[in-house]
Amino acid sequence: MADNNSMVPIPGENGIGPRTGKGDLPAEPIAGYGPAQYLEEESIDLRKYLDVLLRHKWVIIAICLAVLITTGLRVFTTRPVYKAQATVEINLQPSLVPFNNSQRYVGWYEQRRYMETQADILQSRALARRVIEVLDLENNPEFKDEEGGFSLLGTVLGLVGRVFALFQGKSENSGRQMSPEELANLKDQELVSDFLGRLTVKPPVKSRNGDEGSSILEVSFQGHNPALCAKIVNTLVDEYIKFDLEKRIQATKLGHRYLKKQIASVQAKLEDAEERLNEFSKKHDIIFLNQINGMGEGQNIETVQLGTLNEELSKARSERIALETYYNQSVKNPNNLPQVLNDPLIQSLKEELSKLEQKYANLSSVFKPGYPKMKRIKSELRSIKRQIARQKQLIIATIKTKYQTALKKEKMLAKALKVQKTKVTKLKQLSIDYKILKREVDTYQRIYELLLNKAKEMDVEVGIKSSGIHPIDRAEIPLAPFMPRPMRSMFLALIVGLFLGVAASFVLEYFDNTFKSPEEVEDYLRLPILGTIPNIITKSNGKEHAIELESLREPRSSVSEAVRMIRTSLMLSVAENPPEVLLVTSPQTGAGKTFLSFNLAVVYAQMDARVLLLDCDLRKPRLHKIVGVASNPGLSNFLVGKIDLRTITKSIGPNLGDGLGIDFIASGAIPPNPVELLNSRLFSSFLENCRDSYDIIIMDSPPLLGFADSLVLGRLADGTLTVIRNEKTERPAAKHGCDLLFKVGANLLGVVVNDVKVRKGSYYYGKYHSYYHYHYGNYASKEERLELTK
Repeated sequence: MADNNSMVPIPGENGIGPRTGKGDLPAEPIAGYGPAQYLEEESIDLRKYLDVLLRHKWVIIAICLAVLITTGLRVFTTRPVYKAQATVEINLQPSLVPFNNSQRYVGWYEQRRYMETQADILQSRALARRVIEVLDLENNPEFKDEEGGFSLLGTVLGLVGRVFALFQGKSENSGRQMSPEELANLKDQELVSDFLGRLTVKPPVKSRNGDEGSSILEVSFQGHNPALCAKIVNTLVDEYIKFDLEKRIQATKLGHRYLKKQIASVQAKLEDAEERLNEFSKKHDIIFLNQINGMGEGQNIETVQLGTLNEELSKARSERIALETYYNQSVKNPNNLPQVLNDPLIQSLKEELSKLEQKYANLSSVFKPGYPKMKRIKSELRSIKRQIARQKQLIIATIKTKYQTALKKEKMLAKALKVQKTKVTKLKQLSIDYKILKREVDTYQRIYELLLNKAKEMDVEVGIKSSGIHPIDRAEIPLAPFMPRPMRSMFLALIVGLFLGVAASFVLEYFDNTFKSPEEVEDYLRLPILGTIPNIITKSNGKEHAIELESLREPRSSVSEAVRMIRTSLMLSVAENPPEVLLVTSPQTGAGKTFLSFNLAVVYAQMDARVLLLDCDLRKPRLHKIVGVASNPGLSNFLVGKIDLRTITKSIGPNLGDGLGIDFIASGAIPPNPVELLNSRLFSSFLENCRDSYDIIIMDSPPLLGFADSLVLGRLADGTLTVIRNEKTERPAAKHGCDLLFKVGANLLGVVVNDVKVRKGSYYYGKYHSYYHYHYGNYASKEERLELTK
């Protein structure tokens, strides 16, 4: 037998399965709804943020009050603090130290850095000690506590310093007695720290047009004595001006001594450079400056000569190349040379050769080659040819001679050019060395003259005592305290309190995963909202009545109207065939499903419907306590076969005195196997028989999570109604419960949101009284039920 709290699988056999009422009620979820559509709303709804603030308004109010009270106690118990203020103009002064260019432009960035440096000087410990000594602040009551010691700030700083030294390993000195010198030094440091803690120097800011920033500093001091504050500020400004003058005079004296050393050093370097320049000139026989100065300008003789040789070499090389080409052609084909073709001797010899050849040809037809005359002509032909050949060789020899002459000239010019280049290179190096020595002499000469002029200027300025610091507004005795400012402090406290309160509200809201409104339920579960039940408490004769009897006690109340609206939604959910067997359940306990089951039975009976109210919570029933009857015998007794149906069916109308036609079957004895009883054939047949006798059967059941009872009943019912308690039911629980119903095939008609705290202007209701205080165990007594029937 299964355990009471175990989840028992629901079999699909034995003829038991999800019913669809009279056969045509939809078993599928409504279009657009169901577990596949669970989602968070992504659009921004300002009304939701307002609801968060309203839900946590007491947290916001409590935090605001806490911050306001704390600030008020601080403000009204603080001793008044006065603030004296002076303004000082600080101009960037050129330094008297050598090599500073006093005429250069001073940009905004440099001006800003200079002003920040001066602000740091005004807040320095050295300047603070000067003011303390001048005004003898060590013995002033302003800087002592009521018992005569130094101020609390200095004491705290001293203690912090000692603790820090202890943690750094200096504990070996903590056990010994401090010497008078160490004690005096410690008191001096505490006094200076207290003084600087009250001093404020505001550096300038950049101007709006982006130009240089202001050259004015604001110096202020805070304290409880207004006259002393003004005196300290004015004394600080005076001592600052003196300090600046002393610093400038000291810098001038140091600069003067520095200049004298530099002048002597530069003078020695100048003389040494001049001596080296003279020695260089003598060694290389440099007499006239134009020997050197002409270099690089095309005016030196050697450079001009180098250019001439370069031009001549270029021409000679061109001539040589031309003659070389002509000579090579003459050797290969001398007959086509112009000199050969135009030579008179060669032309004459060729004419004579032509005549002899003609004559030899004519005689050859008459005489044989061996004929003496023929031999003589042939000999003359050979002689003429030899003369022509010799004349061609003479022409070629002439061409070769010209070529060789051009080649020699080219080589001679190349050699001369190389020698000239060496001379020019050497002269250029001499020029570079000379200019280096000359430039060194000129540099030392200019530095020497600059130092002499600067020394003369400092001799004049060293006796002038001037400063670029000028007081603009002297500090006056403040008439009103600077701190505290009650109105400003309280206003800021209110702003901070509101901010912290709002932040705390959203943090609490973030960690709260319960539903806050019907809209949120509908958006998250994607199920239709069939109705909402408002949060309401009503009292009669000073006693709080059970809310379960609301529909009987106040038929026109907002709760009764809400239940009627749920009845109407159920009847219209499937207009042609409304559900006959209705299961009312919830994801967790305390959601109000039993309350809704009873009141739905009442409103159905008020419209003359035959109603059967069935308590199927076989684990922790409570309907019998509302009705006012005994729970045993009941449904469980009938299902185990120990009693008949008529015995357990009771009419509750006479019991409540209203005459309503409501039959009630209690849960009966708590069985060890409730799931098996509800999943039995007998219970299924019982429901089918009851359909013929009643217009509507309403079943109250255990919660969905942790028990399988409601899942079994959901498969048998025509429709299932899930009750969600506002601000109590958790989102994961509701989602998981609905998922279970969908998985077993239950016809989930929609959701009823219970305990809705409404306000004026709400989406669902108007103005209601506050209500809600019921859970398992909060039941109406018999006396209350009898009182309601009067």
